[in-house]
Amino acid sequence: MHSTRGSLVVLMSLLAAASCVDSDENGTPNADAGLDLDAGSKSDATTPTDASLIDAPTPTSDASDAATLDAGGDSAAPDASTTFTCGAVTQLDSKGGIDGSASVSAATGPSGRWIATWFQTSATSGDGQYHAKARVMDGSTLLPEQDLGITTFALGAPVAVDNAGRAYTFQDASRRTVDLATGTLTAESLASIAGGGTDKIAMAPLRAGGAISLYRTGTAMVADRWDTVQSKWVATDLVGPPLALGMRVVTNAAGKAAALWYVSDGAGGNDLYVSTYDGSHWVAAKKKNFPIGGGSTARFTLALLSTGDAAIAYEVGGAMAFMKYNAIAGTFGAPTTVNATGTSNPALVVDDLDRTTVGYLRGGKAYTRLDTGAGFSPEHDLGAATSLRLKEGPAASVVALTYRTPSIYIARAGAGSSAWSTPVSTAAGISNGEDVARQADVVFDATGRAVVITQQNSLDGGAGLVMAQVTCQ
Repeated sequence: MHSTRGSLVVLMSLLAAASCVDSDENGTPNADAGLDLDAGSKSDATTPTDASLIDAPTPTSDASDAATLDAGGDSAAPDASTTFTCGAVTQLDSKGGIDGSASVSAATGPSGRWIATWFQTSATSGDGQYHAKARVMDGSTLLPEQDLGITTFALGAPVAVDNAGRAYTFQDASRRTVDLATGTLTAESLASIAGGGTDKIAMAPLRAGGAISLYRTGTAMVADRWDTVQSKWVATDLVGPPLALGMRVVTNAAGKAAALWYVSDGAGGNDLYVSTYDGSHWVAAKKKNFPIGGGSTARFTLALLSTGDAAIAYEVGGAMAFMKYNAIAGTFGAPTTVNATGTSNPALVVDDLDRTTVGYLRGGKAYTRLDTGAGFSPEHDLGAATSLRLKEGPAASVVALTYRTPSIYIARAGAGSSAWSTPVSTAAGISNGEDVARQADVVFDATGRAVVITQQNSLDGGAGLVMAQVTCQ
């Protein structure tokens, strides 16, 4: 997660009348919406108690973080000062033929530099192969499209950007680095990534310079670090199981990191592991079991506080839950029930001031709740949706992208505020349904404006998808 003391963008997509043939909205999990542990066996009928959410609670938060259930509804009026207006939708890629089942990833760097990555289908690539593609904004000019190379897993590789202006991403059995000032592209081979896909790879920036790269090799799960002095990837001492089903890695401004992964417990439940990184070494991972009897768990998502403690949001038995992991003690805190029943698709962002926003879906709508340190605020209704995405942006505000057929909408909350602007149409999106948690992203330009990066129906009336951008302010 790129964090610039900024606003958080929530992307939400509305319930489509028919499933989209261009995307697998119920399939592969994505890097921003969390890890889909057991999406096919969730049961909304189960409403767990706090005791069923965690097997050995060790509270790490105030009593005010206890489960807070409310009847819903908006607790704050829209903040007119944060209302968006959006410009024209323009094509970002050069050729079209975008793979609608693949993920889009984008990240913001210093001085308004950003990078967006996507995948092009074999039918339009020219050589019959899938290709990973990227485009860089150097702060004032969009540089020519970059071909990151042939890819055998087009599900979507995450991209991370450090404060030195270098981007990092995966491309099959290589990692790619890109200088955002010049667009210069380099590559370094690594051991084959077993299984591929977004649930087997993860990336996060070390803001002072470099990145953490987490991936599964087939014999182990490992984490490498880009060393800015040696200008190469070096091994770290993370130890993880070879059969990890999904993983996440996040970092903070101090250069600390946390990694999360899960494996089957062999009895229908899942074992969740968390390990933290102090800038030099990983602490031995601690395990938390989620038995099947407590309700199916799904889509763990992860963020990191300034202390190095981890924040975790997840689905369990149809409820939306939140807990913290104490990095020093190595203990999982008591869970908070963010919403009791019928919720899914957790989204989570912690800003540089340790304010936490959790988003989720319920009853065909998207909601958010804010915790500034004294417990979660009443939920805010962001409108009809089937997916959502939260992202931090400038000036400690929160931005939300939502999807309402046929358009993505964008909204924003001020710094540390639970008041949201009215969602505004970007006029971009896929006309028959879009999962914005995978198929769209947002970056911020030099003036702090939000630039929505999305898969889009052809802009000239042709068939297939293109990559598009639209700037909102």
